[in-house]
Amino acid sequence: MTGAIPAVLDRALRLLQEIISDRGERPLSRIAERVGIPSATAYRLAGALVARGYLARLAGGRYHSGAVILSATADRNLRTVLLRASGPSVDWLAGRFHAVAHVGVFEAGMVSYVCKSGTGRSARFTRAGTQLDAYCSALGKVLLAHLPSSDREAYLAGGPFPKLTARTISDPQELSAHLQEVRKRGYAVDDREFSEEIKCVAVPLRDARSRVCAALSITTSPERLQTAGTSAALGLLRRAAAEIRTRITEPPSAARRHRREAPGWHP
Repeated sequence: MTGAIPAVLDRALRLLQEIISDRGERPLSRIAERVGIPSATAYRLAGALVARGYLARLAGGRYHSGAVILSATADRNLRTVLLRASGPSVDWLAGRFHAVAHVGVFEAGMVSYVCKSGTGRSARFTRAGTQLDAYCSALGKVLLAHLPSSDREAYLAGGPFPKLTARTISDPQELSAHLQEVRKRGYAVDDREFSEEIKCVAVPLRDARSRVCAALSITTSPERLQTAGTSAALGLLRRAAAEIRTRITEPPSAARRHRREAPGWHP
């Protein structure tokens, strides 16, 4: 005969089920009240579930399904948690660099734009919820570089790719070598490959298991990026990417310990 479920496990499972159903709408204190668990206990259990990747901590004391659960659910759930976790950092990044910032994921051979912030001339090329080709964008090149090799080879087999500008890398072999360099150095640049009017820099976003699940970018004019500097852009991108990963993967105590604004930078 099956024994009774230990009390602590029963509480953790009831809390997890309610948080998954809630989809990040209510703070944990309200969820704990609904399932009859003391708030202190709920926060302790949620911290353990975040540390194991079953939950992701969001702003305002809210939680959402984490990487372990998302890996077994629909891609739309991944997009939802990315949108909630990346929104504050994408807004901060766009404002700090005076540019357009994006988060994108790889879907069906294209870059799907999950989150976008910023205005200006560079903003008209993209819109959250739409898709663009991966081979000619910084976001896309980061995502392609971190695909499983078989998936990347299948994508490259679809080339040669249309040249959108004189700088577009259209040859599959050249693109393959370029993607290897992107993976090695940890970031990608779109140097007027999609449009002569824009230049982009992108870095990977990683989940609790260090897998690249999305990419984060800054888009601005070539002149603006030359003046501000690629290294400055990369510094802000990496800080924002670390903040986003913190919201997704770390327990609340660690997130509070690491939450700090990036060093002041004024171009």
